[in-house]
Amino acid sequence: MDGPLPVSGLAAAPVITALVAMIGAAVPALPRRYYPLLAVGIGVAWQCAVASAAGALDATALLAGVLAGLAACGLYSGAVKPALASIGGR
Repeated sequence: MDGPLPVSGLAAAPVITALVAMIGAAVPALPRRYYPLLAVGIGVAWQCAVASAAGALDATALLAGVLAGLAACGLYSGAVKPALASIGGR
């Protein structure tokens, strides 16, 4: 995998986590069980946009997007959720 995809995938996880949190706050009717699906969708859109801009849109962009979304889910459950619990958040 050459080009901007690996770097943008690494940078995408915290951004995707923040976007999902913002969408969750803006749409309180959205059940929390759909957050991982939302994260994967945002990850795929992010990676496809980056790959399209680089002229390298193919199946690896989709895979990188899924992985970026799953990394964002892991970042949320491993870092953000415990931090919120320690300060009395959700």
